[in-house]
Amino acid sequence: QLTQDKLSELASVPGFADTFLADGKPPAPGATLKQLAFAATLDHLAHAGLDDFYRGDVGRELAAGLTLIGSPLGREDLTRYRATLGEPLHIELPAGTIYNTDAPTQGVASLMILALFARLGVTEAEGFDHIHGLVEATKRALRMRDRVVTDPNNLAHALERCLEPRFIAGEAMKIDRRKAARWPLASGEGDTVWMGAADTTGLVVSYIQSLYWEFGSGCLLPRTGVLMQNRGASFSLQRGALNSLAPSRRRRPLCSRATCCLVSRSPRRSIGRAGCWGGPGAISKPSFALSSASTAISSTNSRRPAMSSKSCPTPTPTLWATPAPRSCMPTAPAKAPTTRAPMAAPPGCERRLNDLNVPSALAVAHIAPR
Repeated sequence: QLTQDKLSELASVPGFADTFLADGKPPAPGATLKQLAFAATLDHLAHAGLDDFYRGDVGRELAAGLTLIGSPLGREDLTRYRATLGEPLHIELPAGTIYNTDAPTQGVASLMILALFARLGVTEAEGFDHIHGLVEATKRALRMRDRVVTDPNNLAHALERCLEPRFIAGEAMKIDRRKAARWPLASGEGDTVWMGAADTTGLVVSYIQSLYWEFGSGCLLPRTGVLMQNRGASFSLQRGALNSLAPSRRRRPLCSRATCCLVSRSPRRSIGRAGCWGGPGAISKPSFALSSASTAISSTNSRRPAMSSKSCPTPTPTLWATPAPRSCMPTAPAKAPTTRAPMAAPPGCERRLNDLNVPSALAVAHIAPR
């Protein structure tokens, strides 16, 4: 059904019809989708190593395929790719220390929501005050995000300022405890896949699989079978906009991802939440991680346990990797990097500005047991 719904805007996009349509029509329910070129690419990477995606045979074929569809992204852009490292943002709350990603992701918004919610002093989880407070805190945070979050090199000031107690107190005072404010964004759809896991040694993994919109840009490169995503759509074409599209090899727009981890202060409770916001719908909604963390905050405020587990781990000093212009994640030195570069939109997909990435992001952090 999704293929049928998006057919009018994707049928003429390079590579889409040959892969996702059967005789020019959406496949029937139960039909088998075979992606032989993509399977061959994955098999090659398994033997040649993931670096080949940028600097090897796969990188060469990707650059050639992008040239054929009119993209300015070339071989040099792929070979120049390197992951960068940076420290995470964090806040200290009674429930524990909460970490999240810096610009260009919306990690600061995720942390601000929880800081605002904690400031409200809600003591009962899942009641009206809890739900209303979380939603209203989200609205305040999203308004702030859209005013300040952009490429790290173009920030007006460090995002830590948005998490300072004085700023949070001022924003919390603007929340009406009984009346809902206007929702600041238009609603949308999204279908990001996220997985998270933690083990008894303190290893925490956050994994996201996302092409941003449904089918991403719709552009599929025939030699590699790689489907291009379209997070370049986060750029604005309005002159002077915070995330305006401009000539630059390194310019990055706001990214909807935010990998959140809460380390509880309680020796009997540890929340290894590594949540994500992704996709055009989830960019404007509190994530499952926020719901879980806010429940823990409410329980801390009321001195009642929210959940129990083994002893609380404490994080070891760690750097957070920013896979080039993509997103920020807590990790060991990145081995599976991703990249972003705006591309010219081929005829028929002007609304789907493209950029390139391995269609997944992996975040790893090690938390040492006490």
